[in-house]
Amino acid sequence: MVNMGDLCCGCDCRDCDRDTVASIARMRALHCKIPAVLASMPTTRAMQLPVKSMSAVIRPTISLEPTPGVVGSPFTVNSCPYLFFMAWLSSSVKRRSIAFRTRRIHMTKSGSIAAFVIVGIILGAVLYNARRPNEPMYQGRGINDWLRKLNSAISHDDLQSRDEAEKAVQATGAKAAPYIVAHLRKSNSALSKPYRNLFPKLPAWLQRLIPSPREEFTISTGSSAFFAIGASAKPALITALKDENPAVRSASALTLGSLAHYKGTDIRDAMPALTECLGVADPDVRCLSATTLGYLGPDAAAAVPGLIALLKAPEVGSQKGRRVFVRSAAARTLGRIGSQAKSALPALRPRLNDADPYERSVAAVAIWRISSEATNTLPVLIQALNLVPEGSRWESVEGFEEMGPLAKEAVPTLLGQLALKGAANGYTLIRITNALIKIDPEAALHAGIQPPSAQEPRR
Repeated sequence: MVNMGDLCCGCDCRDCDRDTVASIARMRALHCKIPAVLASMPTTRAMQLPVKSMSAVIRPTISLEPTPGVVGSPFTVNSCPYLFFMAWLSSSVKRRSIAFRTRRIHMTKSGSIAAFVIVGIILGAVLYNARRPNEPMYQGRGINDWLRKLNSAISHDDLQSRDEAEKAVQATGAKAAPYIVAHLRKSNSALSKPYRNLFPKLPAWLQRLIPSPREEFTISTGSSAFFAIGASAKPALITALKDENPAVRSASALTLGSLAHYKGTDIRDAMPALTECLGVADPDVRCLSATTLGYLGPDAAAAVPGLIALLKAPEVGSQKGRRVFVRSAAARTLGRIGSQAKSALPALRPRLNDADPYERSVAAVAIWRISSEATNTLPVLIQALNLVPEGSRWESVEGFEEMGPLAKEAVPTLLGQLALKGAANGYTLIRITNALIKIDPEAALHAGIQPPSAQEPRR
């Protein structure tokens, strides 16, 4: 405790400023506590001196001698260093306190944000798993694995693996349809295709750093998977015809046609969606939709206007140099619709002079089926038969078969096809023999042709 008497000059005059003396007393009391305060504070670069040395350096010099000429100041306090230190000490403690509180608030906020993020991720995962249906399983494997196996088996022509995968899809049933659609979307997205095309062109060191693209899930694979499900997939296929992804639409249209042709599935309820697909930009969707409508025959009469428009549609595929036979698909379907497609004759007749022999032959068959005109169509078919690729000749031969005795002029050409070994595949040979029997049975018998025991279904 500081004695005030030790600080006063001892006189009773009013010149003795007791307030100043009291201030000095407080400063001395605080001076005694400086070592303990400094010892409790964290050491910084600005406080490298020992505590006792620091106390000695800043010890104030106090003189109680009267200062001449200064009233009310009987002594001089030479305490500038001390007062400077006290100001620095006060501001430093204040700054440290504010910084500590700021860091504490910042840490509290950061912790809260991190907690919210973690909780959000957990909740999102829970909600996603709750909303996502359980993946169908077959023999301990998910349907996605079976679909990838099917895609690989088709691309590598592995019949055994393909049969196993198709059985898995068949056992899963209609529940597999959404997963097939998802694979088609992902594999044929706007980013997947360019990435697959770009990856082989990248340097080897870069290919090792980035993930390899997955094998393309093709339209053919998607159609095979849908077909394995069977007729129960029809509702999903009709819905998929309106999908934004062209690959999904193409696979759906192809499957509906296959179900109608090979399994006799009634697809008349899909006709509105198929007709709508005739107007989309993608050539594969247009071609496959037009082909599938052909299996409806006269029931597809409502699609005639859309099919006529396709007779002048471009046939450039999505890949460079690839041609999609949109016009021939439309002409073939118009022919299968029959007499109800008479409004298409003005657009079909000019195609008898097309530069492509295949296009000419398809148009000729279509005109025959719509109007039974043999005069203008038979010469076109005879001429084009030897020019059309071997795999497509069956369509012209089918036209001869339907014409019957009206196509007698084609008998020498048909016999010539039989004489050419390897000129036609098995299916085309069957169509030729059937046509010869219907056109001229005597000529067929003379050529040693026996009626086939069974006829192949029309493609």
